[in-house]
Amino acid sequence: MMDSVNELMTDDTVRNLWLWHSVEETEHKAVAFDMYQHLYGSGLDAYLHRIMIFSFALLMITSMMMGYTAVLMKRDRQLLNLKSWKKLGQMMVSSHKIFIPRFMDYYRRDFHPNDTDESELVARTKAKLGLLKPADALAC
Repeated sequence: MMDSVNELMTDDTVRNLWLWHSVEETEHKAVAFDMYQHLYGSGLDAYLHRIMIFSFALLMITSMMMGYTAVLMKRDRQLLNLKSWKKLGQMMVSSHKIFIPRFMDYYRRDFHPNDTDESELVARTKAKLGLLKPADALAC
């Protein structure tokens, strides 16, 4: 997470805001999922509803992202530039190699956000942002 953010964002304030936000979201990643299970349970009906909504959301987000990408490329006069589309495609392929396996985990019936441990990544990011006490930063 940090390396790709460092390469793409050159404004320290914006980069640090996004890094801080990613830490916050990671630390609270299971809250909405736990509330969903509390309200709807973990039976087959709740599972089918969960994956249908997730699939719909992925489709909508992807569609909107591509639409807005086209708008921005048009503004930058890159809409007909095949090199720009190739660069976008390469970036999407590299990011999808990371995200698709993680998205597929969500389709497991026994999925829970806390199945993965990002504590080391969170600690490294907090250290980079200066959010750890000196003793905690040494543990990273």
